[in-house]
Amino acid sequence: MKNHLSIVSLFKPLLIAVGLISSSLPAISVEFEGGRTPLPQNNLPTLGSGLAMSKGYYRGSPMGELSGWTLSLWFEASSDKKGDLLGIVRNENNGEAYRLTYESGSLSFGDPKQKKRPWKLVVNGVKKEQWNHVVISYGQATGPTLYLNAEKKAQGGRGQMGYATQFDHYHFGAAVLSKGKYGDYFDGKIDDFELHNRPFDGEEISKLNRGEAFPGSLIAWNDFENVNHRELAYFNSGEPDDDYLEAGRKLYLQNCTSCHSKDGTTPPINPLARSFTKNKMENGGDPLSMFKTLTYGFRNMMPSVQLNPADRYKVIHYLREKIIREKAPELYVKFDQSNTYTMPKSPESTGNEAERIEQLARSGYLRDYGRALISPVVGNVKSNNALTLDLGNKTTISYELGTMRTIGAWTGGFLDFSGTLHHRLRAGGLPSARFESIVRSDGWQWAWDGKAENPIPDLFPKTVWPEEQLRYNGHYPFGDETVISYSVQGRPVLESPRLEEIGGIPVIHHRLTINAGRNPLELIVLDDIPKIEGRIATIGHSIAWLQAKDDGVQFRASENGKLVLRIPSGSKPIHLNVALAHDESDSIHHKAPTDQVIDLSDKTHGGPRRWKTTHTVRGRLATSTFQGYTMDSITVPLKNAYNSWMRTSSLAFFPDGRLAVGTLPGDVWIVSGINDELDKVTWQRFAAGLYEPLGMKVVDGVLTAITRGRIVKLHDYNNDGEADFYEAFFNEVEPDKGWHAYNFDLEVGEDGSFYYGRTGGFSQWSVPGGVVKVSPDGKSSQVIGAGLRVPNGIGKLPDGRITLGDNQGTYVPASKISITSPDAFHGAGSWNKHGDKYDPEKIVQPIVYMPQELDSSSGGQLWIKKDKRLGPLSGQYFHTSYGKAATMYVMMDKLENQIQGAVYSLPLKMESGTMRAAKSPLDGQIYYSGLTGWQAGATQEGSIQRLRYTGEKGIYLTKAKARKNRLQLTFTEPVKPDSVTRESFSASAWNYKWSKGYGSPQLKASDPETRGIDELAIDSLELSDDGLTLTVQIPKLIPCHNLKLDFAVTGKNGSALSGPVYFTIHELPES
Repeated sequence: MKNHLSIVSLFKPLLIAVGLISSSLPAISVEFEGGRTPLPQNNLPTLGSGLAMSKGYYRGSPMGELSGWTLSLWFEASSDKKGDLLGIVRNENNGEAYRLTYESGSLSFGDPKQKKRPWKLVVNGVKKEQWNHVVISYGQATGPTLYLNAEKKAQGGRGQMGYATQFDHYHFGAAVLSKGKYGDYFDGKIDDFELHNRPFDGEEISKLNRGEAFPGSLIAWNDFENVNHRELAYFNSGEPDDDYLEAGRKLYLQNCTSCHSKDGTTPPINPLARSFTKNKMENGGDPLSMFKTLTYGFRNMMPSVQLNPADRYKVIHYLREKIIREKAPELYVKFDQSNTYTMPKSPESTGNEAERIEQLARSGYLRDYGRALISPVVGNVKSNNALTLDLGNKTTISYELGTMRTIGAWTGGFLDFSGTLHHRLRAGGLPSARFESIVRSDGWQWAWDGKAENPIPDLFPKTVWPEEQLRYNGHYPFGDETVISYSVQGRPVLESPRLEEIGGIPVIHHRLTINAGRNPLELIVLDDIPKIEGRIATIGHSIAWLQAKDDGVQFRASENGKLVLRIPSGSKPIHLNVALAHDESDSIHHKAPTDQVIDLSDKTHGGPRRWKTTHTVRGRLATSTFQGYTMDSITVPLKNAYNSWMRTSSLAFFPDGRLAVGTLPGDVWIVSGINDELDKVTWQRFAAGLYEPLGMKVVDGVLTAITRGRIVKLHDYNNDGEADFYEAFFNEVEPDKGWHAYNFDLEVGEDGSFYYGRTGGFSQWSVPGGVVKVSPDGKSSQVIGAGLRVPNGIGKLPDGRITLGDNQGTYVPASKISITSPDAFHGAGSWNKHGDKYDPEKIVQPIVYMPQELDSSSGGQLWIKKDKRLGPLSGQYFHTSYGKAATMYVMMDKLENQIQGAVYSLPLKMESGTMRAAKSPLDGQIYYSGLTGWQAGATQEGSIQRLRYTGEKGIYLTKAKARKNRLQLTFTEPVKPDSVTRESFSASAWNYKWSKGYGSPQLKASDPETRGIDELAIDSLELSDDGLTLTVQIPKLIPCHNLKLDFAVTGKNGSALSGPVYFTIHELPES
């Protein structure tokens, strides 16, 4: 698949859906002709893009804000007629846009309707009736640069396009003159569009012109060229394939029901989502139009890029045939095979690479996860809490960590990740063991209370045995082997499975070292009646060999029909091995496996390095600036030696300044060489297989991470830069398998306790979401505050109290930051499934609510102590937004009975949805990790950025308080009195309604049952004598969930500052 988006891939639908444009004046429909033929590469013809747009208007898929970017397209003008190739809309109502226009041999790019300083870059001598290549590259420091056919032709000025460009509304082929009105249609062809999230230099643009591919184009859903729509779009209703439709139903339930209803007919969960049986598909109800909707998104719906094209069509045909056709036939759009004859059909070879990648993902070998992965497992075997080990030669074994029972072993692959977040930006699937199971590989089980006949009690809802029975302690990687550490009834055990093949039959060795202990143990080896002959036991075609030097270690048949291994008490460690195999031909029953009895403790002191390749990169400075602060970017090795998916989910600093970075699929990397210039930063892989490390801290020099099901401490015993022991410091007793059942963030209390957030909105946990407090020794836990939906981040206030950021949705009217405590109820999660345990009248009020325009999906919080190295913003409580890809700070207002606050978002560009923040112990600056996926505010898969104080002059807002009939703003610098004008200030207020609905509309604070906002009258603006405090007088100011104050001031030092700042007002004291 090409790394760029051909215009044909945007325009091949035969009609633009009316819903994209105003119904009062539809735009001209798109038409197609043959596209350009790219230059040969390596003296070989290059696959062309098929068709090019030759007429009409098309709106591109939204990309969000970009602080630096490069766009590239090819065009061929047919006449001298004026027409727009491209527009980047700023204000649709007024027709304000950055326009790329061709007319009479001239090409121009600019903003002709900008009120203060209209500008335009112009290139003359553009030849018509031949293909021309235009590139626009934009950086904050340089402004826009225009290239034609790889030659730099025009240079704009710094600041002409602001600090970032919104690519939420951009289009091709015509100009948007005003809302619903189109004109200046381009007379010619447009083809081969690319959009990158950084400025290119001249050499790179020359390579673009020559046809060299650049990875990382932001258009992630480039499917049309590599999808055979002629086959996929048609479904024969006369001979329906029920299995195909059932697959579509399952995909729909996994991927669509967070917004749509499960049956597709009842009112959807998200009020903005479509009811399939009541509303016509505005973007078209035929299969190809629906494919375009799933591929590019439409209005409030995000693209479903987590589904491959074939799976998109499965969902489409399920919706059309089983929901719309059966339950709302009047809305069913007929579609017969003749409709497919003009559809795109790709050459056979173009999808080969994509299919190869999918096959590797399905087998589990696309990426290197190390040899061990902790995750839920579904498929032929199931576990909420499994440790799956790659034994080599496409053979795998998996253990249930709550009981150390083998849930199975299989051949043919590791785990199928094709429908998971390990492979797709957004997906609802879990790692699947869909491969050929080895018969009787799931019977390995320690006996309850040391006797195989003892029944195992029902522990529901717990799935983890009590620690006096068994505890998983962690595992040691050692080369290609893994040594598992656990204890059984108090006796420490080491176990390490290993593969041997005899005559092509897999033989799995269970090597064991069992420490001395007074109590004997029993291990169920096979779950059926055995035939025992000394140290060999058989059950049908299954065979077990026992290897041990201790004569007290013996097989026995239990009274309830199981093959049992008896392990005596003793004062010395016992080393043994049990080899298991299943051979239908019985050809290996008289063959002896190799002796594998060893002392496994020899492999617990640190193994050899596994990942010897490091990646040294150069960072980028000043990618975004705001007065005396700048954002730097530490380059993430998105392409790396291990094909690790670098969706950077968490970070933490070691005392020496090294940075640990976690990734969503389960890696941890150590980043060293971070200095002022970021000129030589090295990434070394430290750990793998953790599964969603969404929070980390370094405690007593040991990197500690919250992952699915546990807190893990990562020990490097031999100081080689790789983790040697993955210690299970704390194990949950109710680990959850849900794809969205995350454990979020990690904080450490003054007493050494650990805190993390746990999902309640998408979980089977017996608590409806909450903050978990773990004792300093990891032996116990308690919930401090319940009723959370998706608490993506937490933080710690200076007094040690824990805050959390929960996300708008069911029972969460708007994203919010709250303080939690042991008895706190926050009003969300599955609280209504617990009888009268939780009282809706006692919901904790947040410090602040944050509307969607400020934070649509919250991250974590970080309190920064006063530190002159970070400048005037030190001492603030910082917050991150994944949804808006932003960093902001909360100005606390401590009242007598509670805390309320105000939020100011820093106008700095983040590269990914911002997740976590940490302060460096060396330079005192703030570092951020971010990733992209579901509705992220930025598009880079992973990012590490640094907020750096430069010392340049500025003016900053540090306090914002609400008092009776007034708001008080305090700045770091005196404000110029003549800059304080009534025209520069406005205020509005609104409330929300708590309900089971998805979020809440804005409701008037003055009339909470009426939708809308209150526009507040500002009576006067009063500046204090020292110029630092500005009082905004608002008569009859009342408490409200949100008050938005827009402001603009200029300091006496010449620096200007503007807002909005968002207040949450619970009380209005006099002072």
